[in-house]
Amino acid sequence: MLAFDQPAPFGTKGKRSVSNVPAQSLALMNDPFVIGQCKMMGENIFQAKKPKSESVDYLFEMITGKPPSQKAQEKIHAFLETQTKEHGSLSEEVWADLAHVLINSKGFLFIN
Repeated sequence: MLAFDQPAPFGTKGKRSVSNVPAQSLALMNDPFVIGQCKMMGENIFQAKKPKSESVDYLFEMITGKPPSQKAQEKIHAFLETQTKEHGSLSEEVWADLAHVLINSKGFLFIN
């Protein structure tokens, strides 16, 4: 959590420092914890067996805190089609990949 400016727990800190450095993006892309959480989200979405559009809306809102716009829905569905062709089916891995993409999106990283 040091990459995300977590203060040291050894004393008080009046104001947290704010930064946006490459280490933060690299942690979100490569950290085993983040990857594991994305896999867990993918498994949960896959096992719920809801319609694809409902699952997309749910995952997007869970990660970004807001419903997807029409443009975002179109891009997500295109991504899912591409990943489904690559993996052979709409599997847990495809949903995990989508979760990983959304966690690395500006919608997750920044409050609008």
